Amino acid sequence: MQRPSLFLFSVLSSVVLFAAACEPSSERESATLTVPGGSSNSSTAAASGSTGGSSSGTASGSASGATATDAGETPASPDQMDYGMLKWSYGGVSGRGYAASGVSISGLRVSGRNLSFRYNTNLSAWGYSKDAVGGYACLFVQKEDGSWVGGKFDWISSSRSSRGLENVFGGYGGWNLKGVPNPCPAAFVILDANKKRRSNVIVGTWSR
Repeated sequence: MQRPSLFLFSVLSSVVLFAAACEPSSERESATLTVPGGSSNSSTAAASGSTGGSSSGTASGSASGATATDAGETPASPDQMDYGMLKWSYGGVSGRGYAASGVSISGLRVSGRNLSFRYNTNLSAWGYSKDAVGGYACLFVQKEDGSWVGGKFDWISSSRSSRGLENVFGGYGGWNLKGVPNPCPAAFVILDANKKRRSNVIVGTWSR
């Protein structure tokens, strides 16, 4: 009877020792599995934060670029009549397709053989110095049939806000006043002599 008891005791002892030996191993395995999981979650959160920061930076940069572009634009000065109605008949220069940019004028006065106006923004807006003759002075008159004819009659600089009309009366570049009533509506515009840009158009009445 002693042998079965010893055998059972031996088996039970082996089971207890095996269980004790397995427990630390399970704990180590559990700890090992937990750490990579935590690291993975931390890395994901960091990546998510980094992506969010990148998106914010892109939006900010885009908005800044748009503001810089808007700030760099030069608004066109208002015309006092439709520029497209002007027929470039005299003076040897055509201003068709020129865009209003930078130079702004007002206060047209035409009387006898003289024309004057005011510079709101002079030819420095086009890069010309005060005395640089970089603009074409262009006059237009409305004929009895309602058409607007004219063109270049002189050169002009920022230092001059008046011009004599001797060239108009003298036939410069084909100029003539046939069919033009007295007084008549008149229009004035300045062209850039080097680029396709112009001032705004101003209007008045010319009594000769």
